Amino acid sequence: MVEEGVLAEQVGVDFFGIGEHHTDYFPMPAGDVVLASIAARTQRIHLGSAVTVLSSDDPVRVFQRYSTLNALSNGRAEVILGRGSSIESFPLFGYDLADYEQLFEEKTALFAQLLEGGPVTWQGTTEAGAARSGRRPPPRGRIAPSHLGRCGRQPSVGHSRCPPRLLLDAGDHRWAPGALRAVRRRYSNRHSRSFGRPPLPVGVHGPGHVAPTDDQAREEFWPHWRELIRLVAVERGFAIPTEESFAYETGPQGALYVGSPRPSPRRSPPTCARWVPRAST
Repeated sequence: MVEEGVLAEQVGVDFFGIGEHHTDYFPMPAGDVVLASIAARTQRIHLGSAVTVLSSDDPVRVFQRYSTLNALSNGRAEVILGRGSSIESFPLFGYDLADYEQLFEEKTALFAQLLEGGPVTWQGTTEAGAARSGRRPPPRGRIAPSHLGRCGRQPSVGHSRCPPRLLLDAGDHRWAPGALRAVRRRYSNRHSRSFGRPPLPVGVHGPGHVAPTDDQAREEFWPHWRELIRLVAVERGFAIPTEESFAYETGPQGALYVGSPRPSPRRSPPTCARWVPRAST
């Protein structure tokens, strides 16, 4: 994974993100440690979580870890806060899935307060949201840019310092290029109205694979995609993909970006380039 992050910078990629998982098929429970290793061997690429499952973590510790990574990488770190589309971390760390929504909302509110700096005074309703008070934890200075990752449901606006990043469900026609532009405008404008600030960029994530030709990309990606969905289908209720469904998901109405870097008559190129937050405040 470290070698992949180093290579990503060499070929000109803007961002390298690592998701949090605690399973045999996704063994990546401490992505921030791996990102720190990548930071030591790179100069330009932005590094972050994709996502950090905030609901089963501690907001203060997440803030400390990614602020430290931000200092080590000279301002190249960011964190995407997620509810937990994969839920294995909840029983692992002793959280009740009945508190799924409440845990995320309370912990996100605390994290947003940490981003503002200064003394922290906090009172939550869940056991994990117990009363807290004290100074903003070190290290001081620049703080990692933060986003809210939303997947599989209508995302809420978020907090003034945490614009949403939408995580797309593969094959969903709502994420075709035209619909995607409308979604970006809607959530950017909602964020602006809610917090009285100029519209903020909304980042978008969608799975994909690039090869010299469309046919080669689909041929290479298909067996890995089928096996991945098969592994998670039971616990997450996914349907096993067929060759027909895969053709739809990689077509104009799907959300899998699989093909050549060059546009083809069959499919328009991705219309939503990734926004990289360059400023650290």
